[in-house]
Amino acid sequence: MKKETKISRKILRKITGAILLLFVAVPSLHAQADAGSVLQAMAAAVKGLGNYTVSFRVTAEGNSAAGEYTVSGSRYYMSMGDIEIYSDGRVRYEVDHFDEEVLIDRVDPNDRNILSNPTRAFDFAEDSFISTYKGVMNESGRQYDVVELKPRDSDASVRNIELTVDKTTRLPHSISYLADGISGFIIVEVLRIGAAPNVPESLFSPDMSNFGDYEIIPFFE
Repeated sequence: MKKETKISRKILRKITGAILLLFVAVPSLHAQADAGSVLQAMAAAVKGLGNYTVSFRVTAEGNSAAGEYTVSGSRYYMSMGDIEIYSDGRVRYEVDHFDEEVLIDRVDPNDRNILSNPTRAFDFAEDSFISTYKGVMNESGRQYDVVELKPRDSDASVRNIELTVDKTTRLPHSISYLADGISGFIIVEVLRIGAAPNVPESLFSPDMSNFGDYEIIPFFE
């Protein structure tokens, strides 16, 4: 049991920001016309949801784990396995229930680092990726556009990215990619994505009284 939990934590730390590629990616300036139109339509469809919640399943290294992700502007909350991540747009709290610790750090609004501020990780994806339209995939009676995204930075930690987008809803369906520190492809499947109009503000800030026995580790004074 401990081994499975640790594997899930390892995978989570690699996918936390990459999952957001599904929701905020925009087309490259040098993308093919078809790839650009698919990504633009996806971005518009997600934006049209306003606040939204995503249920997803991640498969990597022979293991599978489910999670949920809620976004409201610059605020977000994610849960998967023993990890919960809260951000009110200013401070990020990573709660590890397995190791009983809370990591706290400020969010730099100008930071585009994929892990420390994932909501902005792909704000300028046109400078970071080359997009190529790969055709249509048929699955379970539905059709999905397939887009390949190649990082311009040869040292990028995420690579060989393939995104599928529902041709009817224009919403993301799946993403697969390679990431440093993980063997084989990571596959993220969107099980459900929908509007969340009544998200309470408390969702994005943890109640620290619930973690009285946890080690609190701040990364700022």
